[in-house]
Amino acid sequence: MKALYGILEDKERELRDFIRNYEQRMRENEATLGRFQQQEGGMSSEERERERERGRWSLLRAVGNEADRSLSLAACLADKEVALSHARATIKELQRQLTEGGGGGAAVAAVPV
Repeated sequence: MKALYGILEDKERELRDFIRNYEQRMRENEATLGRFQQQEGGMSSEERERERERGRWSLLRAVGNEADRSLSLAACLADKEVALSHARATIKELQRQLTEGGGGGAAVAAVPV
């Protein structure tokens, strides 16, 4: 029973810490939001709209760049998979030649890579 109470007390302490941390983050977020609103307060609505539009275009450029990068990485991965498949086939062929030749001094034909 004491162990159960100990566990409950630990959980209660964890919950109180979580709530305290959550409230602290909320206060920090509200302060940050207030600073942003003050900074925007000096801008006209037209300037804010231009700034938002610049942000959108910047985000679209970043998305496009990452899409190009992912396509490039996918092509590179496909090339490596083909090379790996070829290497596995070469290894199988060499193993087959070794087992057919008995391995005792038999010459192994070179397989082109």
